[in-house]
Parts: sequence; structure tokens; C-alpha cells
Amino acid sequence: MNFKKVGIRAFFLLLWIILFFEAMRYVGAQWEFEGRVSSGLIVGISFVSKKQILYSIATVFASGLFATSVVFFLAKLFRSNRTRRDKVLLWASVGCIAVFVVAFFWNRRNIQLAKLPTAYRYYDSTGRLLAPEKFGNDTRDVNIILISIDTLNPLHLGIYGYHRNTSPILDSLANEGVLFQNAFSHSPKTSPSHMSLFTSLYPSVHKIRNWNNLQGGYSLDHHIITLPEILSHAGYTTAAFTAGGNVQSSIGFGDGFEVYHNDDQVWENAIHWLDENHHTKFFLFLHTFKVHSPYFPPSPYNNMFGSDYDGKIRDSESELREYFNANYGEDDEFPGTHSLFWELIDKNDPKDVERVIALYDGCIRFMNDQMMGVLLNRLRQYDLVDNTLLIFTSDHGEEFLQHGDFLHKELYDEHIRVPLIMHIPGDKYKKQIVKQQISLIDMTPTILDYLSLPIPVMLQGTSLWQILDGNDLNLPVFSERIVISDVPDKKKSVRTAEWKYIWWPTKQKAELFSLANDPMEQTNVVAEHPETKAELHRLITEWMSENQKKGASIRTFTNTLDAETIDKLKSLGYIR
Repeated sequence: MNFKKVGIRAFFLLLWIILFFEAMRYVGAQWEFEGRVSSGLIVGISFVSKKQILYSIATVFASGLFATSVVFFLAKLFRSNRTRRDKVLLWASVGCIAVFVVAFFWNRRNIQLAKLPTAYRYYDSTGRLLAPEKFGNDTRDVNIILISIDTLNPLHLGIYGYHRNTSPILDSLANEGVLFQNAFSHSPKTSPSHMSLFTSLYPSVHKIRNWNNLQGGYSLDHHIITLPEILSHAGYTTAAFTAGGNVQSSIGFGDGFEVYHNDDQVWENAIHWLDENHHTKFFLFLHTFKVHSPYFPPSPYNNMFGSDYDGKIRDSESELREYFNANYGEDDEFPGTHSLFWELIDKNDPKDVERVIALYDGCIRFMNDQMMGVLLNRLRQYDLVDNTLLIFTSDHGEEFLQHGDFLHKELYDEHIRVPLIMHIPGDKYKKQIVKQQISLIDMTPTILDYLSLPIPVMLQGTSLWQILDGNDLNLPVFSERIVISDVPDKKKSVRTAEWKYIWWPTKQKAELFSLANDPMEQTNVVAEHPETKAELHRLITEWMSENQKKGASIRTFTNTLDAETIDKLKSLGYIR
């Protein structure tokens, strides 16, 4: 046996294997970056769809050709007595390697272009790239704080007419600033709603939806510009403190943030960050699930709005565990706090319904006192109140049997109506109430307009300063129900000042409500108003067509869940 020859062949075989898998990893990673293919058993291999199978075949072919070319080149280069055939193979290998090298550098160039500063990815209304000097020092010297309280129905706040004293601090803030009485989300789900807030794009354009399975879900296309990216490029120190879950940074919410921290100590972490950074010009995003179900307000807030309940409902995770241990068998698996909380509620029992609402209201009062109160006190301590644009809102509402159910699943107003309070520096915009309807995609252009920063032409929202200055815009509000699976739910709605139209094409179902006569959307009058239905249907179909065109070039990429995010999503009821 010729051990030298065997050793050389083994070396070239090992080299081929290494080169093949490295090429697979690289090509697969780039397709992952562009949102074209997800990782399978080997990076670059996926069998989710026919298109991804084709990408996988191309990856295997290209990687194999590259590895073979390098091995042939080395094998023939050092051969002393090359035949004519060897020379042909040598030059063919050189040609293939050259093609791969050019493709590699071309790909790297495109990736670098995709990661250029925000200004280079900005276009003005004429389609020209905006120059970096557009982000100079002529912007307003104010801080921005954006607060989102997940699942907060505005009709449970005093400033919106609620009968319970759930929000005294927020009511005072609204009385000193601008209260928007009719603000709406574009989805009843956390991820798509917040991404519309950050991108000023509708959910069917940015394509982000909630994660609710162990395989993870979609993350934002790297080419989409977000509000924190813009503000970071404009010189802002950017930080976000969230409770994670469906606002996990890896979904795309972390883009543009220097600090993006996920845990339940949102306000404590934010206060600590303010202590160290209050002297800078900053953009701070805060998000909490403290009002999200299961409703567990701490004492004394758990009994603040009723303490004589003696039914099954428990108001803490520890009490749920005790109930489970006392009433279930040893072989039963704990279903999770969210599932067990709702399992104990009888929607046909008025006492249970009242208890659920009281716990929800207790969560709101806790947020008002222990979160908003603490934050505003710290801002006053550092004399930041008069130098900060503070925006308070939510991602969606919450239903309490207005349409026969709980939680947030539909497109009725209790699901998509959100609070919106703006505290604006100066005296011009004090004690205003805005009755015109607006939506969350208007937030990013409003902030940019206020700061005199250029507004990207791709944004779909409208700056609200026109309304604040007395103009009547009559903006329709479009919303859509985006489900977690790979296929978006087709259910859409359009809301005007007078009408609400909901269309579900997969079920061939339409609902029309007269908001003047039926603000709670209880009576479907679609049959009685065919002309109104036809006009609103036209608005929805035109809007859907525009979104399809605008989103055609936008791709999501897949991401996987870490253990912390899985635990958070389980506690919120998104994973069982």
C-alpha cells in the first residue's frame, strides 16, 4: 500500500469536505440574511417550500463546485508531470475560483451597502438619496421618551371617561398635554402593532407577526429603516427597556438601539439608565406587560376595586400553583399560568367577569402609580420634563365580553383602540383634546417632523402636527389581523369618522357598523347600506393593492427562540 498516496487523497478529501460545508454555511447565512431561506439540518438547506428547495439545491451545487475547483487546483498545481487534460482542469478550476471570488466580494459589497448609515438608505420625495448633512445639528434639542403599555384599553382610563380612578397620574399628564381620543392600532397583536409604530408601515408591508411556537418566527428585513435607527444616526443616545416576548430585540426591534434590555424590571432598569445618561440627548423606549393577562396586580392593587370575591379566580402565580396542587392529580402537567388563569373563569358568571375586570383595573392603577409616577418624578428631578417629548400609548386594547369573549383577537374597537397622550415641550400644545382619528403609523413621521429630520418617502403614516395646528385631515384607519403562521390572516378593517367596515375574504364575510348610532359595533348593517359598503370595500381593496406593491421587495428572515423568550411567551399564553 502506498501510504503517501493514501495520505494525500485523504488530505484532499478532508479539504473538500471542509470547503464544502464552509461554502454551505456562508451561502446559507447570506440567504438567511436576505430572508430567502431558513436553516435546516445544514445551514442553507430547507424544505419549507418549493422555492426554498430550489435555493437549497443551488447552494449544494455551488458549494460542491467551489470545493471541487479548489481541490483540483491544488492537486494539479503541484503535480510535476501535468498532461494536457490536467492543464485544462487546472485552468477550469482557476476560472471557477475567480467567479466565486468575484461573487464573494460582490456579495460583501451588497451587504455593506445594506448596513450603511441610515442617511444613505433614505430617499426624499424626488427619489434622490439624502445626503448625510441632512442629519446635521439643526434638529430640536429635545429628548424623546416613547412608552407602550401592552394591552391597555383606553376606556379603562379616567381621562377617557372611565368610572374607576385607575389613572390619576396619567390623567394629569393628559390634562397638561395633548389627548388623542381616537387613536388606533393596525393589529390586535403585539409584534405587528409595535413594528408599525417603529417603521410607519402596515403589518402586511413589514410582514412581522407574533411568535408563538418553539420554531421562532419572522424578523424584520434589514433594509427597512426604523425610528431608533434614524434617531441614532441623528446623534441620539438610544436605549430600550422591555419585557421581551414578542418585542424581543432579535425580531428587529433592537435595530438602532445602543442598549436593548429584556426582563421584567423594566422601570427599575430605565431609572438606573436615566441616572447615568440624563445629561445626553436621548431616545428612550419603554414597554411592559404588567397590564397583559394573566392579571396579577400586587397587593394592595389586587383588591383596590373589589375585595369581596370568593370564587375560583386567583390573582397571583403562587396562588395558581397552590390551586393546581390542591385540585389536580400528581400525573397532571401544570398548563401554565395563562391557561390556568383563564380556565378558572366562567364568562357566564357576572361575579367572575367583574373580578377579571377589577384585576385588570388594578394592573392599570399599579402601572400608573409605580411606573409612570416613578418615571415622572425622576424626570422632574433632572429638570427634563420641559425638555422631553413624552409619548404614552399601547399596542392594542382588550375585550371584556363586548363581543362575547376576552383578550385581543379581533378588529372591533375594543381590540384596536389605544390610548395616546403626548406631553410636548413649550406652551403651544397644552391642554388640547384631539377628536380626529389617527393611528400608530403616524407616530414615526410625527416625531421626525417635530425634530426637523427628513421623513423617508417609504413611510405610510402622516405627521400629526397638521392636526395639532388645527387642520382636519379626515384620515381613515386601516387594521389587519396578522396571525402567527406563515400565511397572514386576510381579515381587514377600515374605520372612518362615521363607519367601521370589517372584511374577511376567506369567509366571504363583511360587517358594517354605524359608529354614530352604534359605537359599540353590535349591529351589522351591511345589508341596509350597500353604497357605503361598496365605497369602504373599494378603500380596503385599494389599500391592500398598495400594500402588496410596497411589500413586494420586503423580505423577512427567520429566527429561533432562546430559552428566556420561550419562558416569557409561555407566561403570556403564546406558547403552551
